[in-house]
Amino acid sequence: SSGINAEYGAHISLFCCELVRTTYLNVKSFAFCDSNFIHFPHLHSSLLALNKTNKQNKSMASEIKSSVVAVPPLPRELTVEDLAFLAEYLKTDDLSVAKDRVITLWNSINASDVHLYRCIKEFYFLQPSVSKGDWHKTIIQKYRTEGKRPKWLEVGCAFGTDIRKIISSGWPSEDATALDVVPDYWNLGIQLYGDTPCRFILQDIAKPTSLDDIPQADVIYTSAVFHVLQKEQVFHLVSNMFKLLQPGGLCVGGTIGSEPEGPWVNDRWLHSQSSLKELFESVGFVDVRVISINFENVGRTRSEEFKEMMKIGAGEKRYLVVTGTKH
Repeated sequence: SSGINAEYGAHISLFCCELVRTTYLNVKSFAFCDSNFIHFPHLHSSLLALNKTNKQNKSMASEIKSSVVAVPPLPRELTVEDLAFLAEYLKTDDLSVAKDRVITLWNSINASDVHLYRCIKEFYFLQPSVSKGDWHKTIIQKYRTEGKRPKWLEVGCAFGTDIRKIISSGWPSEDATALDVVPDYWNLGIQLYGDTPCRFILQDIAKPTSLDDIPQADVIYTSAVFHVLQKEQVFHLVSNMFKLLQPGGLCVGGTIGSEPEGPWVNDRWLHSQSSLKELFESVGFVDVRVISINFENVGRTRSEEFKEMMKIGAGEKRYLVVTGTKH
């Protein structure tokens, strides 16, 4: 405490003055014999107080040490690809700066009760998914050419990495909205990136609900959301995204899928290429396309735990990218 430290410092100062005049101190143990200090009363009283304070500090340190919960190590080594966007966003060429931020974030997560999805443990949130193939640049250029001010909505924004990528690529922050069912990851993203990039809405739209507080959007993007939901929740989510999309707008989504479709862990449902297409068309989307990608071609480092998780369920796991428009 500050009181003990102040007292400790005062005794140290007095002790140093007295030390100049004597050599009767056992520094290592602060042990001394009263008879040695008959002619040095100031040193005697100072050392008595110093010895007492030192014992107090040692006791406090022992209590603190026993109460500290060990932070788990990073699930895997961070790669250059993991840190590249964060370093770019922070405007630094020093990847160690980005790495230190990730480690601080990891410690914060483990000190809280935030739920850790497997993709978070894999640090997938560090690499923007929206920039795969650079399709977002085509969209931005299209609207610039048309002279329009389109609205962007990300559903299931988590840490906000993708929406920051969009904004840093040229999309006006005032025309972007991030949405999620919990605020935890968004707040951790503010800690990681050091800013609040755009408006955030806290709402669950994977169920029948009012959409009055959510702005209509010209582009709706969602990634790594469908596969953490039950089948009925996925239906409601896709249906509500259709309602929120402006006529002529585009919806893009990415998710873990399965061939054939079927149940996964914790009552989640994995769609197949065909079932996801049918779902989008059933709620009104047109020009629906679903691309099925082998996980080996997605280009991300995966732990053994992730690979084992991909073996759960009967179907072969794929990565699905879906696009659909609204007339």
